[in-house]
Amino acid sequence: MGLINQKRGYKINLLNVNYEYIDFDEEIAEDFEFIVSDDYEIDSFNEDMVSIILSRKVYYKPEIIFNISVTLQIIYNINKDSEQELNKNNLEKELESKKKLLLEPLVSKASLLIANITNADDDLNVITPPFLQQTKLNFN
Repeated sequence: MGLINQKRGYKINLLNVNYEYIDFDEEIAEDFEFIVSDDYEIDSFNEDMVSIILSRKVYYKPEIIFNISVTLQIIYNINKDSEQELNKNNLEKELESKKKLLLEPLVSKASLLIANITNADDDLNVITPPFLQQTKLNFN
């Protein structure tokens, strides 16, 4: 049994949302990449809880149409019955080994937020996958 208790629930906080519209000249025929990138880290912890931050960025290279970033925090309870020592190194190892499970609520929420933000523009609706991403798609 790990240090992070996923069975007793969690709390999600929206820390930051940034949307920047970038004008797009449709006559420019240029190759571009669509990029979805997630970064995550343990923000803080104590004997009762651990806080994990996830930032999802969605943008094009070169910069066209928009740049979006969403930063969320999830707070899990610490499993007091764990035999592991509570320290940042052990928490980071557990996060890496269980990142798909531990980060799923955050990436799902980030995906939903980005879809809702882009849906405000009648010509655009971007739905990013609800799992960890480091994706680059080329458009020619």
